Amino acid sequence: MPEKYWLSPLSAKNVNPNTPIGTKEVTGFAKGRVLDYGCGFGRLAPEFDDYVGVDLTEHRLAECRRQHPDKTFMLTTDLQSDAVFDTVILDNVLIHVPDDEIEDLLGDVTGFGERVIIAEHLGRHFRGRPLQWHRDLSEYEDIFECLGFTLMVTATVDNPNYRSAGKMSVMLWMPA
Repeated sequence: MPEKYWLSPLSAKNVNPNTPIGTKEVTGFAKGRVLDYGCGFGRLAPEFDDYVGVDLTEHRLAECRRQHPDKTFMLTTDLQSDAVFDTVILDNVLIHVPDDEIEDLLGDVTGFGERVIIAEHLGRHFRGRPLQWHRDLSEYEDIFECLGFTLMVTATVDNPNYRSAGKMSVMLWMPA
């Protein structure tokens, strides 16, 4: 992952910590103990009783802990490889993972839970901004098929704030 970017103050300019778009769909697909992988500012934390947020950036995690003292937040590197969750959420995370790292990351996160929720804007036509690797649905289908997961349901959510397309996809993947 382009950690240098996320660890810099520049990344804060490109993140809206309070965007509620897709929250209802993400929470509707989630069950049980939740791992929010790439939690950023922890905007989903209040939505779940049993929640753990992980991120690359300690300055964001410090803000999460301040705003949500009843939740658990830690650096991604501190997450134990044998941790078990019912649901793993990747909310606008994978668009920031380079193509040559995406399969390894998804292989890792599918080991944490049987439900994987991805929320992002699909389509390679969104590529062009620095450090953004938008993908087509078919690319995720190929990767998850190799991991033994299948797409169970997709919700499309209007997002008037996102360039010209205005649609976010929230996808639930589960073992085949």
